[in-house]
Amino acid sequence: MLNNLIMAYCNCGLKEKSIQIFYEHKDLQTSNSILFVYSQHKGYINEAKKLFLLMKSSHIQIDKFSWSLLITICGINNELSFLETIHQEMLLSGQKMTNILATGLITAYSKCKRVDKSVEIFNQFPYSLMDIKLVNSMFKAFTEEKGYINDGINLYNKIKDDIQMDEFTWSSLISLCGINLELNFLDEIYNKMINSNIEISTILLNGLISSYSKSGNILKAIDLFQKSSTLGKLDVTTFNAMISAYSQKEGYFEEAIKIYERIKCEGYITTEFTWSSLISLCGMN
Repeated sequence: MLNNLIMAYCNCGLKEKSIQIFYEHKDLQTSNSILFVYSQHKGYINEAKKLFLLMKSSHIQIDKFSWSLLITICGINNELSFLETIHQEMLLSGQKMTNILATGLITAYSKCKRVDKSVEIFNQFPYSLMDIKLVNSMFKAFTEEKGYINDGINLYNKIKDDIQMDEFTWSSLISLCGINLELNFLDEIYNKMINSNIEISTILLNGLISSYSKSGNILKAIDLFQKSSTLGKLDVTTFNAMISAYSQKEGYFEEAIKIYERIKCEGYITTEFTWSSLISLCGMN
């Protein structure tokens, strides 16, 4: 009920009303409810800062949920300075570093372009206590900036026999290869997925098409697209990925136009990404 009321005020542009609710209750549950609402959308960083100061001045004992929400708010708002403050105060408070808190910090620091700090937090966490969400947050952090391919490969080799990887893991590894134009490791990842009978979902397929084309093997991207087409696994995002792949290299104008015609004929709705890729294609050819 309280969450809905706070959300309604925020949606109506009455952000200060949420602070009034805090003054009416001044307890941890109310504070966390307000922070939760702030964590759902970008743009509430100043309100979160104000609430954090009010919680401290009101001597409210901040718990692990409060810290987690504050970290998330910093991440979605790319607010490095406040994130560093929250991180430091959390450590000084004696709060134990849990998987959830470490995962949040790794994600938030990477969004604030401090992947090096994400790596530091990850390396300090006991390996025996790591779960897939924590590992995935590190793989995802490596995709925020070019240059972390060796770190990604090393982490993959370290955890591949100990932790069960999921779709998010594979997707991040594929993206990591594409960002860094790393064809050999991409081949290794793809072969591992096939040999492990990993289902190639639409998300993974799109990532493979994109990363193979970026890494210089557009023929592999075409092969993946054609095989999936015969199985009926395509949607507009896959068509977009293939058009984008064709725009990476000169000479594939006709093939891309055929896909564009398929999008129209099969009733899919073109997106901004479709048009952007087509424009790039025209410039390339």
